[in-house]
Amino acid sequence: MKKVLILFLVLFYCKQKEIELSFYFWKSNFYLSEIEKKTLIELNSKKIFIKFFDVDKESEEIIPKAILTSFDKLENNFQFVPVIYITNRTWNNLEKEKIKDLCEKIYKKIHLIAKEKKFNEIQFDSDWSKKTKDNFFYFLEEFKKFNSNYKISTTIRLHQVKYFHITGIPPVNEGYLMFYNMGKLNLSSNSILNETDYLNYTDSLKKYPLKLNLILPIYSWLIHTRNDKIENLIRWQNVLELYKENFVQDKNNFEVKKDFIYEGIFFKERDVLKLESINEIDLLKACEVLTKKIRNWNQILFFDLDESNLNRLNYDKIIKIRNCFM
Repeated sequence: MKKVLILFLVLFYCKQKEIELSFYFWKSNFYLSEIEKKTLIELNSKKIFIKFFDVDKESEEIIPKAILTSFDKLENNFQFVPVIYITNRTWNNLEKEKIKDLCEKIYKKIHLIAKEKKFNEIQFDSDWSKKTKDNFFYFLEEFKKFNSNYKISTTIRLHQVKYFHITGIPPVNEGYLMFYNMGKLNLSSNSILNETDYLNYTDSLKKYPLKLNLILPIYSWLIHTRNDKIENLIRWQNVLELYKENFVQDKNNFEVKKDFIYEGIFFKERDVLKLESINEIDLLKACEVLTKKIRNWNQILFFDLDESNLNRLNYDKIIKIRNCFM
């Protein structure tokens, strides 16, 4: 009888510690490489959070941008969550009737892209503030009226956790904590994930009243500066390889030797590209801090699903990061 009880407790504990791994897909043309598919299958990651489109305001007109194409290539063995990114300025001075109209347009646009593919969750990504929270939260409440069967979630920034008594708690089922991009862009430290920055926020996690899942960064980018002022954030790094004769490298900094244009961006002599990336050690250190604040993370997502990111943080490293939370 004692052995049966011990076995039951062990099985119950293991079940409690089961963690779902998922990824974000953030490109406008949907396509999964063989390496990306293989990684999803090996990790038993059946759900992909896919950005369907952006919503922005230009000249007081609200418009969709970066609309997803080729979504029909998604294979049926993968579940998906449509993600809609909405700029904070979209909410400025927006009347209630226009918010209702926006709800309807977004709802129809999501289903137009998804076509016959089934899903049960919709996520909204918006860096709302004290000034815009009322309109964003009203939008969420109105959107839920279109179909109460959908789970509605939002991304949550660390500043929204620490100052939730000011920025409010969104009326959603769950939040997804973005554990990255928490400090200012700079040339002296890593802007994606910086221990000094995140330690200023993590003590607030236990107090946050909304259930949180965790998003960890695995991406890299280039910070393009001119005279110490930031010109661009660049997600593709092939410019460093294609035009390597145009750069002088000093560790993670690449100084432009002569003017050139690539992908519509002008690179001027003496401009500097700083390469920032995330490695296994960075993430394990963050995980150690996070497990002390919230023990039971049920879902961990990685931003974002891209072959170049998986080449740096492969299956074994991702499993090691997941096991840190077990």
